[in-house]
Amino acid sequence: MITFTVSKKYNNLKILKVINTLYPNIPYSTLQKLLRKKDIKVNGKRISENVNVLSDDNIDIYWNMPDESINVVFEDGNLIAINKPQGIEVLTSSD
Repeated sequence: MITFTVSKKYNNLKILKVINTLYPNIPYSTLQKLLRKKDIKVNGKRISENVNVLSDDNIDIYWNMPDESINVVFEDGNLIAINKPQGIEVLTSSD
């Protein structure tokens, strides 16, 4: 599942345009299918139309990103460098 809050930059734009801009790795045809199946929520309400979203709207997309391989460019005991495909979330931790 993908969850995000609409920023002011995308205020009053169609939801599929916003999602397509933020997550270009999701094919547009997949977005249309998710919309038809009501697998997209705006502020907790399932939608089936390409509605306009407002800033601070909460969007939930019920889609699992396909597994993509991550290429390790360099690795040693203290550091790892990867070539990460666009759209994969990055989590950090502090010790």
